[in-house]
Order: sequence, then C-alpha cells, then structure tokens
Amino acid sequence: MKRKYYLLILTVVIFVLLNAACGPTESAIQTAIANTQAAFAPTPTDMPAPSETFVPTSTSTPVTSPTLKPMPTIVPTNTPSVSTITSLSKTMKIPNHCEFWIEDIFFSRKILPPNTSGYYRYYEAKDANTTFLDITVNVTNLDTIIKSVEDLISISVIFDGSYNYYSTPVVVDGNGDFTYSSISGVQPLLTKTAHYLFTVPSQVENGTKSLIIVINASDQEYHYQYR
Repeated sequence: MKRKYYLLILTVVIFVLLNAACGPTESAIQTAIANTQAAFAPTPTDMPAPSETFVPTSTSTPVTSPTLKPMPTIVPTNTPSVSTITSLSKTMKIPNHCEFWIEDIFFSRKILPPNTSGYYRYYEAKDANTTFLDITVNVTNLDTIIKSVEDLISISVIFDGSYNYYSTPVVVDGNGDFTYSSISGVQPLLTKTAHYLFTVPSQVENGTKSLIIVINASDQEYHYQYR
C-alpha cells in the first residue's frame, strides 16, 4: 500500500510541474489519470482468495441403534443318550458299531489272566492303600473294519457322585494271556474279552457310598449302578 501512495504523490508532482511549465495539455492530463488509476488498481497479491462453497455429495441421515434380538438357544447335537444297564451279562447293541456285555466286576490287589500255565502277565497293586477294580467286558465289533477295543467302548467309574476314575483296557489274547489293546484289534464280527483295571483307594472297595460304572459306545452312554 505504501508503494501506491508514493506513486500517487509522484504523479501529482509531475502533473503540477508540467502544468506550471507549459500549461495543462490533454495528453498530460490523461497520463496523470492513467497513472492514478494504475496506482489504485489491485495487484494479484492484494486480491482476496476466492471463497469455496461446500456442496454436500450425499444427504446425511440420523444413525439409530439396531434392534437387538435374543440369541437362539444352542442345543448340542452330540449329547449322548443315557441308558441304564439293569443286570450283568445283559447285551447292549449299537448297530454298525458294537455290542457288549459286562461279564464280571470285582476288586482285587492282583489280577491274573485266564491261563496261568507257563509264562503269563499279571497286574498287582503297588500301594498298600490301593486296589484294582476289574470290570471285565466282552466286546463284539459290528463295524466293517478292524477296531481296537478302545475305539469301540470306553469305561469310567464315579465314586460317591464326585470322584472319577479312568482306565485303558488289557485284552485277553488267543492263548489266554493279557496283551495290550493297542496291538490286538478286534476283527469285524469277532468278540474279545477286555479287562478295564482301575487303581482306586481301598475305601472305594470297603465303603458304602455309590459306585456307578459309565460305558460310552459311539453316541450312546450306559450306566450300571454297582452300589
């Protein structure tokens, strides 16, 4: 702005001098007017920036909370059905899987195989306060392929409604001796005898509280109340 005022003053001075020297001429007057207009003309740096107009590209709508719906109740599809075994030697059958029956249930600190002549395997409790619970089961494979006894059935024991015991079976081989179930499979439609040996405290044998045998086979569960 100061530059504009200096130019204006300079133009006026020149105009006065010219007017004093030779009188005002039309060209001089026009020159002075042009210089004055040029002095007051805005320069690009003095021009204000153009204003911007915001045009919305979409119309906003209020956001509302979604309506919450209650979650559906999930019902397990693989929950086994529970059946009761009312007596020993009662055959339980699961089609295309197996059939089995409990041959015997007894306590002993020493478990012997059916054939004790010559060399044989046996099991003996090592702790004076423990004993074996032997659940002897006969299992027939109704599948079309060879299966281990453990693939066909599993057995656990519940004492006093709270204490759970688990076991893996030993199988009676063709010679009447014990062998491991993992190396002695059951061929289709054949039957093998398995001993499920549970190491339990002596109070399980000598007590009077409940003792439940739980057998799982495929999607079926069977309970036998020993005591």
